Amino acid sequence: MDKNNIIGFVLIAAVLIGFGIWSQPSAEQIAAQQKQDSIENVARAKAENAAKLAAQQKTAQAKAAVEADTTALFYAALQGNATDVVLKNKSVELTVNTKGGVVSKAVIKNFEDRNGNKDVTLFDSKTQSLNFALAAKEANINTADLYFTPSNQTMRSLVAKMKLIPNKAMINGKRVLFCDDSIVRGTQLRDNVKGLFDAGLKEFHMRIACPPLVYGCPFINFTSAKSDMELITRRIIEKFEGDANKDLDKYATTDSPQYTKMVDEIRRELGLTTLKFNTIEQLIKAIGLPKCQVCTHCFDGSSKYTLEEQADE
Repeated sequence: MDKNNIIGFVLIAAVLIGFGIWSQPSAEQIAAQQKQDSIENVARAKAENAAKLAAQQKTAQAKAAVEADTTALFYAALQGNATDVVLKNKSVELTVNTKGGVVSKAVIKNFEDRNGNKDVTLFDSKTQSLNFALAAKEANINTADLYFTPSNQTMRSLVAKMKLIPNKAMINGKRVLFCDDSIVRGTQLRDNVKGLFDAGLKEFHMRIACPPLVYGCPFINFTSAKSDMELITRRIIEKFEGDANKDLDKYATTDSPQYTKMVDEIRRELGLTTLKFNTIEQLIKAIGLPKCQVCTHCFDGSSKYTLEEQADE
């Protein structure tokens, strides 16, 4: 490289450095640009927050509408109380919470860790969560918000026993009147009656808010029964008639000989002192609507199609 080349490179470098210094914004320009950037950032953040808040409000309103709509598919599952169900054997203990239907705690029993601790907890409700979001028209249905009922009868009975723990000091020698919404299978009630009598109860009187459930629900699964034969009424009718489907209209008719016989047999099987059901006539009167506008299929087999025919007449 000769002298001329070196001089050329030096001059080019000097021009570039000089242009960079000359074109550099002033302190006032830098401050103005920073101010403008800050204003734009604040405006952008406000817009994003406003959009996020609007989306959250829309979702919350849609969720509230779903929770308030008594005709919604998951309405019943959105109502309830969280209950822990414990499943265990000699090796493991699992705690299942009915809200969300998840295993909230898992313990390995008779296992010693490196610190000498036994019954090691793998996780609990503070360290795990599980949720499935089901897409819906108005709002997503989150399984974590739903209350689950064990489908296995043994599990259902276990939950029922956990809900009802008799206070012997309060009920010993007493005559007690209990009220419930319905009797479906009768399994839980039978166990509860026995437990309360064992605790010293003198008399157990039962009053049911709805008429006897003679038919399973084909529309919204009101009775949650997989078969009509799960209903205590059908099992008793089969016991009397040899056919669970015989004379159902007579057994569903208030104060008929068949109705009276069926109710008394339910009382006897459950071990109750007395048992009375609200009648379908009283139920319709309390609702205040014509019978043709009320679905009473579970009680008398009157489906929505039959109701429409009656309404046309």
